[in-house]
Amino acid sequence: MHRRRRSIRRTVVLGLAVLSLGVPAVPALAEAPQAPDIRAMTETTRAFLAERTYALLDTPAPARQDTHGITAVSSLQHTHDVALAAITARKEKLKSLGESYSAADVRISVDKVVRRPGTVRLYVTELTALDYAHVNAKDPQTKFTSHHEVDFSRTAHGQWQMTRQHRVEEGGPAPINDVGDPAGQAKTDPAKADEVGALGPVPAGSRAATARPAALTHQRKPAKLSGGYDYAAMTNYAQWYAIGRNTWYQDFGSNDCTNFISQALRAGGWADEANGPYPSNDQNSWWYNPWDVHNQTLTWINAHWFYFYASYWSGRTTLLDNVWYMGDGDVLQADWQANGQEIDHTMMMTWYYDGIGPALSYHSNDTINRSLQSLLVANPNAWWWLHRT
Repeated sequence: MHRRRRSIRRTVVLGLAVLSLGVPAVPALAEAPQAPDIRAMTETTRAFLAERTYALLDTPAPARQDTHGITAVSSLQHTHDVALAAITARKEKLKSLGESYSAADVRISVDKVVRRPGTVRLYVTELTALDYAHVNAKDPQTKFTSHHEVDFSRTAHGQWQMTRQHRVEEGGPAPINDVGDPAGQAKTDPAKADEVGALGPVPAGSRAATARPAALTHQRKPAKLSGGYDYAAMTNYAQWYAIGRNTWYQDFGSNDCTNFISQALRAGGWADEANGPYPSNDQNSWWYNPWDVHNQTLTWINAHWFYFYASYWSGRTTLLDNVWYMGDGDVLQADWQANGQEIDHTMMMTWYYDGIGPALSYHSNDTINRSLQSLLVANPNAWWWLHRT
């Protein structure tokens, strides 16, 4: 009996050992997917965009903001690195011409968040301010806004990555910290393509040269002409509303440039002009009326129509032959396609920086006091027209 019990015990122990070897190991628990951290994504977006602005600085860039472990996918990082190299080259070109930037402030605000399983898209507005170096203490910063779509995706391991960053194209020039193709910015201003085409191309020989004079001088105009235009009022209006909107007027969003400049001209003494029964497509009229069915004329809101009205049909402006001759309140127009078929953009000179030259303010993208020099460097193939107002 004693031996039998010992045998049974051995069998039981062996059986247990066999059973334990046959049970598969319990796998480690997978990482729980991270919920979208919108604050972390916002800070990552700001750090990503700020690097492009800091590449313009002639001083050491601030420390990179914490991105909370969120990184860009390799393809996006490569595109970003190529852009940084191009922006750095732009900085060196501007520096050779006497223009540089000493400090920057980059802020973003989230306009909208779209969540889908495993993805998040942020719609953000960037507001960037740059200090010009070596200018007078009283001289203001240049500022601009731009709008971006930024996508994030969750990996198989539950981590979030930035997968796409896209600046929303507007009708005006790309911001100084962006190297987008200017020709891709051309959009039909708030007028139908056939209405623009009906005017025909801009007359040959009317555009302004871009050769920089050996010596820069401020083309000073009286702040206010007796019985005439108030240039200080024009430039003050343009600077006040460059980053923002006057809600009394209609807003044309990404094609608001000529509408905005018409407002500034009106603030400085351009009286509304109407011929006939207030038709919006009358080439001899220029007016804004919020109570009229059309609100405003095409000459008020469309760059191509404004060109013909201001310089030919009304004679209110005189075309100058070099962009560097602009003075306070003068209007500069651009054709990104460089063919004269349709003028794309309208701006106003609002400041003059000693050693740098004229600066302009405009909508789309909303910008205040961007140097003429930086516009020419960033858009070397554009055609330009300068109106003496």
